[in-house]
Amino acid sequence: MDAEPSQSAFDELAARPNIETAISEHAEIEREIQRRLAAEVGLPDSWETTDEESENWCTGEYGDLDAVTIHMPNWANFDHPISEADWPRALEIFTEVTGKHGFGKPKAVVDRPNDHLVSAHHDNGAEFSFGTKKATSLSSVTGCHLTERSHPKSANGS
Repeated sequence: MDAEPSQSAFDELAARPNIETAISEHAEIEREIQRRLAAEVGLPDSWETTDEESENWCTGEYGDLDAVTIHMPNWANFDHPISEADWPRALEIFTEVTGKHGFGKPKAVVDRPNDHLVSAHHDNGAEFSFGTKKATSLSSVTGCHLTERSHPKSANGS
């Protein structure tokens, strides 16, 4: 295998935060969305995780690097769907919070009365999804990041 593409891929990932930092950033974004939904839409702050965080090795051009993608735990607010009247404001909150962290405008996956699901993507491959039907859900995937042990800024203490 040619070393050049690998170095280019490494340099690209080295410019991103390491995976531990990315996990923390995603958790902060999730909490901000949850807090604002409680404060501004009246959604009870009673979120529960429905699964565990999972890790996958990156593939493609990053496949030979010590780099992973994390599927953050899915969050659900059971028995508390967002009303149709409150959905536009809830979507604004999601859009504002993810947008200030570099995510693009959310795209509708499902958009029917009392049944909504949107997804916002980042240039680094990360994604946030948010929806409501019988419950309200929030989930994210980090995109590909070097592990802490392989990240040059982590390795030299900066």
